[in-house]
Amino acid sequence: MKTKILILTLPLFLFFNSCDKDVYDPLLSSEGKISSVENESNNVIAEYTYKNGLLVKSWNIESHFTPEEKAEFIYKYDVNDRLIKMSGYQPGIIYMSSLTGALGKDVEATFLYDSENRISEIKTDYDYGKDNSDINFSVTQKYDYSVTDLVQSTISSGKPSADNFPVYHDYFFNDDGNIEKIEVYTFEDGFKVFYSTEEYTYDSQKAPYDVHPGSKSKNNVIRKVVTAYNYDDDGVRSVAYTSTFTYEYTYNSLGYPTSKSETYPNQTVIKEYYHY
Repeated sequence: MKTKILILTLPLFLFFNSCDKDVYDPLLSSEGKISSVENESNNVIAEYTYKNGLLVKSWNIESHFTPEEKAEFIYKYDVNDRLIKMSGYQPGIIYMSSLTGALGKDVEATFLYDSENRISEIKTDYDYGKDNSDINFSVTQKYDYSVTDLVQSTISSGKPSADNFPVYHDYFFNDDGNIEKIEVYTFEDGFKVFYSTEEYTYDSQKAPYDVHPGSKSKNNVIRKVVTAYNYDDDGVRSVAYTSTFTYEYTYNSLGYPTSKSETYPNQTVIKEYYHY
């Protein structure tokens, strides 16, 4: 078995944890909805537009995006105010070596729900334009709720040249409705092969509204520990690396964050400020 390290990036969505176990809640309070985000230089790096209490448009800038580009999305809902489509543009990521990661693309995600209003499937299509149509691909993420306090998602990719096997994410929830651990793995030749685990610690304050109906938590992350694994040719697993991220917040009178300081493993600190 070859050495394997999987690096996961989630550039589409604002990483805040809010709402528990993928249950759609139409009564989310408007007080937790961020309208804009500023960086340390007081430059606006994200804006969110709402209509009738629902997010309808957003844009954001990240340091790893292709220079002068920003992610822009619009959102559509059904008659029950459930998000059913998100479409827009996602810039390329400057440190990615693959074309699918390094190039900008149009993105369209569609969302399906089960009879209990829980997200059941997310299908995301990536379109690189007519000059690069040969690398277009889609990703389908399906959710399973059959085990108490566990949500399992299965991701299948039609990415060109990718290994054709599903990747599983197991989200383990604690009694507070927060994700305390995520295990990422696949199966090869009948054996469970772990890519990584993530372990989380939370504050007791309210997390801002997050339109995306995937697995999320009620409170704000204050510590994240990521452990990645590799395997030798004999299939023996070892730790490739462990990285610890810490987060500090200030809050408004309603208990929502107004600023976040994220400390990376190399002690780099990134600060952001939130307006509601």
